[in-house]
Amino acid sequence: LFSRLSEKTDFSKIAEFSKNLSNTVLTVSLVVFTAYLAISGAFSISRDGAMYKAARYALSQGVPIVGTYLREGIDMVVLCSVEIKNAVGTAALLVFLALSLSPVVKCYALSLAIKLSAAISSPFSDEKTVRFLDGVAKSVDSVGASLLCVLLMYMESVFVLIAATRYVL
Repeated sequence: LFSRLSEKTDFSKIAEFSKNLSNTVLTVSLVVFTAYLAISGAFSISRDGAMYKAARYALSQGVPIVGTYLREGIDMVVLCSVEIKNAVGTAALLVFLALSLSPVVKCYALSLAIKLSAAISSPFSDEKTVRFLDGVAKSVDSVGASLLCVLLMYMESVFVLIAATRYVL
């Protein structure tokens, strides 16, 4: 529509700027999120481990004879709850991965179809139409990359929650 205002009207630089801006925002947000998650996860793992050991020591030393039995019982309860939480977290990761791959695959399939239509129509149409189709394909690729970034950030979050309880994948 805007390209028909005049023969000299060219919006390719605006499209290129918006693409570069979206790529920069995606990259920065992914790096900041990953750094925050790694730092907060490392601190929570060490803090939770120290608090757990202190509570076990206080229980076993505070109650003379029964404290050792209570400590073993608490260890069993904590172990069972950790296993249940880890199973739910792993299942959530797998379900989210299965559900999220469908839109990502559809985005890249759509991009491939648009690129194919640009390649097929290039001998029969003008250069502006081919550039337009290439630009649309790149935009769809950007949406697919955004979906992949969100998928990665979610999986990192769940993984840090699983790793905070000393679960090894």
